[in-house]
Amino acid sequence: MGVVYKIKPEIVKFIEEKKREKPTLSCRSLVSLVEEKFQAKLSKSSINSIIKNASLSMPVGRRRTKPVSTKVKPSEELKAALSAAAESLKLVGPPPAEKLEEKKTIGKPIRLPPTPVPEKPIELPQKPEAEKPAEAPAEKPEEKAKPVSLPVQPEAPVKPEAEKPAEAPAEKPVEAPPEKPIEKPREIPPVTPPEEEIPVPVEAKEQLPKETETTGAILLGAADYLMGGSINLEKEIKTHLGRPENDLLTKIKSLILLPLFGTKETDVSALNSLIERDFSLDIILALLYELQIIKRLDISLSPLISSLMQEVRGVKASLSDGSNIYLDGQFHTVWSTAHIPCDFNTTIYTAESYIREYFIDGKPFVLFLAPGTDTPSNEFFKFLSGFAAEQTKFIKLSLFGNKFEEIEILPVDQDRKRNFIFGFLPGQFSGYRKVKKIGEYKPFHSEPLDRDFFLAPIELDLSQPSAAQTITLNGYALKTSLGDKIRLVILSNLPQETPPGEIADIYLDQWPNLEEAFEDYNRKIEFFTYTASSQRFFSTEAMKLNIGKSPDIKALLDNYLKALDLYVRWHFLPQGFEDKDFSMVKEMFYSLKVTLKKEKDRTKATFQIPQWFQFRNDLEYACRRLNERVITSSDGKRLWFSV
Repeated sequence: MGVVYKIKPEIVKFIEEKKREKPTLSCRSLVSLVEEKFQAKLSKSSINSIIKNASLSMPVGRRRTKPVSTKVKPSEELKAALSAAAESLKLVGPPPAEKLEEKKTIGKPIRLPPTPVPEKPIELPQKPEAEKPAEAPAEKPEEKAKPVSLPVQPEAPVKPEAEKPAEAPAEKPVEAPPEKPIEKPREIPPVTPPEEEIPVPVEAKEQLPKETETTGAILLGAADYLMGGSINLEKEIKTHLGRPENDLLTKIKSLILLPLFGTKETDVSALNSLIERDFSLDIILALLYELQIIKRLDISLSPLISSLMQEVRGVKASLSDGSNIYLDGQFHTVWSTAHIPCDFNTTIYTAESYIREYFIDGKPFVLFLAPGTDTPSNEFFKFLSGFAAEQTKFIKLSLFGNKFEEIEILPVDQDRKRNFIFGFLPGQFSGYRKVKKIGEYKPFHSEPLDRDFFLAPIELDLSQPSAAQTITLNGYALKTSLGDKIRLVILSNLPQETPPGEIADIYLDQWPNLEEAFEDYNRKIEFFTYTASSQRFFSTEAMKLNIGKSPDIKALLDNYLKALDLYVRWHFLPQGFEDKDFSMVKEMFYSLKVTLKKEKDRTKATFQIPQWFQFRNDLEYACRRLNERVITSSDGKRLWFSV
């Protein structure tokens, strides 16, 4: 035990007040609170001593908010399996030899008849205690269906209580549970447990306050979103489960990120805030247990994850006149060659999403900047002409990788006119532009940036000397104050009746960092110019992450988590973090406290850093780069990062 009398009285008082306000606070949590407020490092034993002296210790044993029906109490064997899983997030090994044939049946459910429930595989999570009620032996046909609910116990939260949110707390009588398991297996035999078993994730999501707390693991969640990892894993796992699984996507996200949050029930609250669900640790581990016993699932998932790691270096646009132009993976600008800096790479999933939005769904194509400074390039003029779909048209788009290999070819509608928006710096093409007119500056509030600007309509002619072409473009000049110089000109071919605020909002929502983004863009180009011959690029193989050689599902997910960390270090953090260690970056960034605040059209993720934090500039840089990617949370709202 700690020696309490040596601790400052104000610290003792602070600990007692916090424990009275929230009795469930652990000693570990109080250690963090004291360190943050007083910059004093106390041991957990000292904290525990203060709590005991103040008679504030919680009663021994697990606390419950309502009686737990014997109908849903897990067997001792299932408890042992989940407990072993929690120790290292590695569940028990292969099933006994006599049950091997039964588990193969679970691994190939598609071949089974309409009621694919064999009698003995049900014993995997085993539910002897669930058969204790007296009426269970009387209805043996129903008993076969009942045990199926336990292997999939995690997924039940969505449907049952969503139908009866108000009745859940009131269902104290014990007679209700025996009736419902008898009905439900008839409707959905493999998945339905009693209504009272598990809290409802959907209801929990609705009850989440507007501001919640999570951790810097949200950076890894952003990388997973850009890779499309969880989404593609969900699709593949569904084909192997052969049955419905509610909230499967969020459970997969939980399994991937769980090692960062710990293996105690109290550790998962920050994870639940991040995934916007209220899962218990047992629910998450039960899914992992089930995935581990599906034969050859890891062999199916390994090549899938490896393919998600491959990056798109650029997009080759083939035009109707036989020429080609190039775009970098993140759509900063137009290039005349495929030799594009690898810093502008993106994932296959994100590149395909961009093309679908801009070339198929009809959203305005948002380019960061017109290429060059002195003379407008011929390729840029062809690019703009292709959007008009008149003399020059887009025929197809090809994605290519770091070694200029062709990854995928995407045909496009040649005759479709498309819209574009791009940025234009005041100093660009001074000898080849002519401002025809500029209007009055009026105040404008940017919703994406929550910042005030001044906009004036502008029309200018832009000439390309070698092609002897001139085009007229309309847009808006942007200032930060009336007395300031023009910071940016936003040009577009959208109809002139489009509100100026809408055009500016679309551009700033994609490229919100103005001059800083241009400086970062130039710095990366300059670095590439000097190191092109020896430049490295993001690669899990180069960093010795052999995803394809993972021995099981748990190892596969662990390797995928490390790949997400590598992606964060490579693409979001400043240069130099590529070679840092995962544990170091976890301590520096992933363990930080983050508040999530829901607003009208976005969720603000704000890092709460202590006064002694030394990496603020690096973290702010990461937030700026993240805000240049459209990343959304599970409710579809845009995530906005800040410090």
